[in-house]
Amino acid sequence: MIKLHLEDATFFDETTNEFTTVAGGDYTFEHSLKAIADWESRWRKPFLINEKKTTEQLLDYYIDMAVGPKPNPYLFTPDAINALNQYISDSPTATRITSKESGAQNHSYVTSESLYAMMAMGGVPFECDTWNINRLVILLQVISERSKPQKKMSARQILAQ
Repeated sequence: MIKLHLEDATFFDETTNEFTTVAGGDYTFEHSLKAIADWESRWRKPFLINEKKTTEQLLDYYIDMAVGPKPNPYLFTPDAINALNQYISDSPTATRITSKESGAQNHSYVTSESLYAMMAMGGVPFECDTWNINRLVILLQVISERSKPQKKMSARQILAQ
């Protein structure tokens, strides 16, 4: 969760030919499955893919991330956008998953529905959709790793023990 103070913004409204001020304030943002699901339902495309998003799409996602009152898009300064992008790219966990399996994994893109399905299969309550998405994904990976069948040791490994 990140808290930002967004300053008042003044812009020229071409429809009224007047300057308009939008009141800023203190806002809380969470990069969560719920925010991703809301964004995907409007844009009809997966959010968690390495595909460049338009400025409009990103601003729309930042608004979805807001917990509580939704900020006006005019309030997002370059500094606020940088802080949100840095927060999104950060993983707030000490857990690191290293899979022992070699070879290519199936890297089909992940959508909010597939994450909700993984939560259901792993017994993770849907209320966790408000967690930071990076933390939720790590939890789902831990569940996946722990539910894999144990590999049998080779004779060499048994003798080494």
